[in-house]
Amino acid sequence: MASGRGVGHIPPQLHRQLIETVMGFPGDGWHSEGIAVVTNQAAWVTGFLSQWPEAEATVTLAPGTPGSETLADTARSEWGKDEPGAAALVVAVCHWHPREERRGDVLREARRRLAPGAMLIAGMPGRHGLYSLELLARMAERLLPASELPPAEVVARIANALPSGHHLRLRLQLLAELNGVGPEGLAALPGLRLESFYAVDELWAEMEGLGLHPSEWLFPARYDPSLCITEPRFRDHLSGLDEPRRSTVAELVSAGPMTHWLAAHGRADEVDRPDFASPESLDWRPFGMPWYHWKALGTAKEDRWVLRPFVTTELVAPATLRPWSAVLCKAADGERSVRDLLQVPEVRRAFDIPPDQWEEATLRFLEQATALRLIGLKPPAD
Repeated sequence: MASGRGVGHIPPQLHRQLIETVMGFPGDGWHSEGIAVVTNQAAWVTGFLSQWPEAEATVTLAPGTPGSETLADTARSEWGKDEPGAAALVVAVCHWHPREERRGDVLREARRRLAPGAMLIAGMPGRHGLYSLELLARMAERLLPASELPPAEVVARIANALPSGHHLRLRLQLLAELNGVGPEGLAALPGLRLESFYAVDELWAEMEGLGLHPSEWLFPARYDPSLCITEPRFRDHLSGLDEPRRSTVAELVSAGPMTHWLAAHGRADEVDRPDFASPESLDWRPFGMPWYHWKALGTAKEDRWVLRPFVTTELVAPATLRPWSAVLCKAADGERSVRDLLQVPEVRRAFDIPPDQWEEATLRFLEQATALRLIGLKPPAD
């Protein structure tokens, strides 16, 4: 196990905003109750806490975690110690582990520390890039079946011989960087085993086996196969699948994300989300995600407005909005409900569809916008 940039490649500031958004609108004060971080990746914790100095965080590191000396001033707790969980939020971040039977250690430890009513957010290593690695290994077997070179060196030579912009080389270089393989570079990648990383159905099943109730992918659009599969017969079949199976299809179509970010609760009745088919969803309170330039939104491009993020990553990308949806998003402040926003004069003037279609069109847009993480939602006001 080696320390690199950490599992995933979202900047630490984005981690903070992402977690604040999942828990609720920033400023609600939930974080004053403390955060428990369970990980085998010290580099991630260092970056996270540097952006969140006010957090009352307890950090639990897996035994032998590289870089743990950098966290000397951080509140620490003993791995495997039986103490009741007291945090409002548990964040489990797992770096890859070369032994399949140990990859679940971080998740099991996080479950032990989960207090009643608390939320768990897990960042677990996905298989993106490993599919490319397997493809290169098969290429090596066909091109050099009788080679006396070690298989790892053959794969590395093929990868390094590819053009600099080749998709396989780019994916493998990123995979090497994220797994901190160091100066040996691509040559060390064949040592990574597919079983050391999580497929969607494996992560879901492991969480349920620990008595957890998975509630939401932090970037659900990455796990929605209907966004990339347009054949009607396939879409009809997908609509009848449960969430783990639908997400598995999406993972295979996209060759899997680098990191699975999944939220879970200890009880099923703690999961709260809007039903966009119900009129009650008009009482939810939308707000713009903090990683987008909302103030700069308004540059018309034909009949679309362009929304750009502060940082473009694998998970966060520019988006284009229709004028009425852009005006609605700019008016969304996390305090007013959808019903209230539809009464705002600027929003009403922006609509280019009949008034009897406003509610249905708005809910359909919000369902897509929340899946793409353009918009977040607060529950209805008490």
